[in-house]
Amino acid sequence: MSNSQTSSPQTAVDKPTVTRSYKIALLVTLAVTTIYLSTMRNHGWIAHDEGLLAHSADRVLAGETPHIDFQDPYTGGLSYWHAQVFRVLGTSLTSLRTMLVAVAVLAVIAWFLIAARFLPPASAGVVTLVCLVWSFPNYFAALPSWYNLMFASWTMWAILKYSDELKPRFLVVATCAIGLSILCKITGVYALAATFFAVLFIHLNQDPASDASAKHSKYNSWQLMIGAGLVGITYCTLLFLLVGGRVSISNLALFCIPGTILMIVVFRQSQIAKTHSTSVSQLGLHTLLIIAVVHVVLIVFCYGYFNQGAMTELLQGVIMLPTARLAGATFSPPSPNWLLLTIPLGLLIYYDRQILKTAKLPVVITVTVIGIILITLGGIPLVYRIAFKSGHLLLPVIVTVGSVILIKSRSDFVSKAIRNRLFILLMFAAALSLLQYPYSSGIYFCYTSPFSILAVAAIVTRTKKYDRQLWGGVAAIAGIFAVVWINFSNPRTVGVFHQQANEMVTLDLPRGGLKIPAVGYDEIKPTIDYLQQHSQPNEYILAGPDCPQFYFLANRKNPTPQFYD
Repeated sequence: MSNSQTSSPQTAVDKPTVTRSYKIALLVTLAVTTIYLSTMRNHGWIAHDEGLLAHSADRVLAGETPHIDFQDPYTGGLSYWHAQVFRVLGTSLTSLRTMLVAVAVLAVIAWFLIAARFLPPASAGVVTLVCLVWSFPNYFAALPSWYNLMFASWTMWAILKYSDELKPRFLVVATCAIGLSILCKITGVYALAATFFAVLFIHLNQDPASDASAKHSKYNSWQLMIGAGLVGITYCTLLFLLVGGRVSISNLALFCIPGTILMIVVFRQSQIAKTHSTSVSQLGLHTLLIIAVVHVVLIVFCYGYFNQGAMTELLQGVIMLPTARLAGATFSPPSPNWLLLTIPLGLLIYYDRQILKTAKLPVVITVTVIGIILITLGGIPLVYRIAFKSGHLLLPVIVTVGSVILIKSRSDFVSKAIRNRLFILLMFAAALSLLQYPYSSGIYFCYTSPFSILAVAAIVTRTKKYDRQLWGGVAAIAGIFAVVWINFSNPRTVGVFHQQANEMVTLDLPRGGLKIPAVGYDEIKPTIDYLQQHSQPNEYILAGPDCPQFYFLANRKNPTPQFYD
């Protein structure tokens, strides 16, 4: 049966219909998100992270400029943003947490809008909440990686909208989000890479019958293949160069192989593409639009530095110093042996439509029993690691399964819209996984986990013939495990074992307000009291090593440009 013949029954799946049901589901999802995060938003901290974020914003409020007057570890845009948060909400650590609730809500809206493209309202809400509990609540500090996640989520939504009708305004939305993400942290550039290849695939996957110039001669297929091959080889080369001297099976599997597989998909698509010369011209123009909009955002930020003749300081602070810092800050991904845990789920995703009716109930029962065991015994370190690392290392399996489906016969697809959707979600999941490099601890996986979750959902729901009971159970297990054993626990042990702080004390300082472990309170509070007794506000003190929190909490000045020693 041809692709056009099979597309009509599933038209409603390709584009979400804005109905009352979806609106209610979104409102319920937002209500649950806001209540859940608000009740715990001031819970826990890593002192030097909170100090870094707050002290950098405080220095901006005092008239200092990132990378000129002090060494901002990030691009600098987040320090300006947090300074405005202090100006509006008050200068305290709780203000940054309040704003992070809003950032999480924005991310949740994007995830729901994405999920609603291929799921009914209630299911879209459930998948969105699973994305939530595997991300923000696991380390609720206003770090730039959460902003990268939020902006990348909106970028992915905009590219999905762009794939519908190729309207340039959605590219503008996507690239504005990318630019803002880069201003928070340079790793926002990974979303730019995902966008380039998603747009390329969308144009290679166009139906020539819908092209207004279909009667024109086709663009030479060998030119398409050479172009796709060159950009694919370039991207793969950059991936392997990024890993560089830290080559290991785990690093290759998590950061290089997924991108390489997707480049093969792009090259394969270029071989069978029926794109006309006018469509290729449109691709070129839209690519230039992406580059132009990102440059505009970055130029606006750099203008002040250019006027001060400080572009060298900016480039050194954004590129050179972070590279030097990361040389000594590494955390390897889980051992490749843990990859074996992901194979059963990968096989289930791929073969779920081929399970005999008589075998479906036993499979559902087996999954349910495994889920109950994981949730019940998650406090045991080995059980905890089995559950967490099954998700942490799932990306290579997801990309492999999704790519096989993309490359094989088109008869498995309802329409080109679903092909576009799958590639976009897989590309973003693979590219944004690089946020974990080179510090691939459990919490860094949480910065990227929603993309993998959405990719799994998109693969499973590529047709209506998926087992709702089975996959609903998988989603429930993933969500409940995260809530019980990961959320608002010690972020330093996420991915290794569960550690919940038993005694939390409110940091009763004008600039504090967070609930921190009693042990930390006994160290911080007396020190701040001593500083306030023996010095005046805005006087200079010297705190170290790696103690920016003392400058902020005591409202004292830092005589050095450094935050960390």
